[in-house]
Parts: sequence; C-alpha cells; structure tokens
Amino acid sequence: MRPEAAPLLFREKVGEDAIISHPLIPKLANKVADECDGLPLALITIARAMAGNQAVEVWENTLRLLRASKLSKVPGMDDPLPLLKVSYDYEES
Repeated sequence: MRPEAAPLLFREKVGEDAIISHPLIPKLANKVADECDGLPLALITIARAMAGNQAVEVWENTLRLLRASKLSKVPGMDDPLPLLKVSYDYEES
C-alpha cells in the first residue's frame, strides 16, 4: 500500500466522528496508522477496534501497545501478527 494511502484507509474505517472528537486524536490516529506498516489488514482491523472511540487515553494506550508489540519482532522479518494481536486483545477487553 502506498504510504499516503494508509492514513486515509485508517481514518475511513475509524470514522470522522472519532477523529474530530478531540484535537489530539488526528495526530494519534496518524501515528497508530504508521505503526501498522502499511498492512491493509492491520490498518482495517485496528481502525475498526478504534472506531467511535473518543478517549485520548485509549488512543495513547493503543499507540503504546502497538509500539511495544514491535519490540518483540525479529529484525529483518515483517510479521503482522503482533499488530493483529493488539487489535484482538483490544476487542477482548
């Protein structure tokens, strides 16, 4: 996926109501989308998990979880599973 398309897909799936609900959320949404590494399945799954969420704390926590999930990656391997695990864990809570 083209880098400029990832944030657009993410915003589309999250919904503009959540994005414009707080001045910090657009920037957080872009950072969350960046953490998905352009993987459409990760972008869509995490965006749907965040859809309608207007709490800045939840957005910040999701960003922390995504970044932490990448620390366990093996260098040189693109593994989408940590990204999808974060979205799964979010849905379970």
